Amino acid sequence: MIADVAISRARGAFCRLALSILLLCGSLLPAFAQERSPDRTGDFDFYVLALSWAPTHCRIDAPDRPCLESGRAFTLHGLWPQYEHGFPDSCRTDEPYNIPRSLASAATDLFPDRSLLQHEWRKHGTCMGLDQKAYLDKLREAVSRVRIPPLLRSADAPQYSSAREVENAFVVANPGLSPAGIALACKGQAVQEVRICMTRNLDFRRCAEVDRAGCQRNRVVFPAASR
Repeated sequence: MIADVAISRARGAFCRLALSILLLCGSLLPAFAQERSPDRTGDFDFYVLALSWAPTHCRIDAPDRPCLESGRAFTLHGLWPQYEHGFPDSCRTDEPYNIPRSLASAATDLFPDRSLLQHEWRKHGTCMGLDQKAYLDKLREAVSRVRIPPLLRSADAPQYSSAREVENAFVVANPGLSPAGIALACKGQAVQEVRICMTRNLDFRRCAEVDRAGCQRNRVVFPAASR
């Protein structure tokens, strides 16, 4: 009986101690969250240029928007500042939250729709350390640096290949691009986009983390555009 009472008291003391620790940790969490400083604009190592395959993008991400009107096979997803590990996003900036229509209208040939442009500016563009006009100029320059392989310049018919063959086709078409500096993103077998790593001066470069995360399927498809 005495032993049972002792055990009961010990259990009670242990529970009270555990509860105290949990309450202490809970009270410290907001302090730790507040100590995390926001990502700083202009503080990054390199870029990833993400080019979406338009038919896949429209069916998965924007099925209700007429984003194939341009008739292009590839369209711009974004230009993303990166660290060697991870990436900044939604940085503090003195620039406006939205890109005004007068500027955004000049980029309609790059993006499939205006809402994507605004999203990309807020999440990624704010971290570049550029004003909005310079941001749009940077996007256009980055896209102009990449040559699309001949077989992927049209979405009139589906294209079948392997991830490695697609990467090699881009490497052949773009001197200086390495297989370790390009990666595919896939949804099942369908290619969603091609991601190409660039220096801050928009030269091609290697990017181990991006490359490792890429799609490595032996069979991928670039779907044809809807008719």
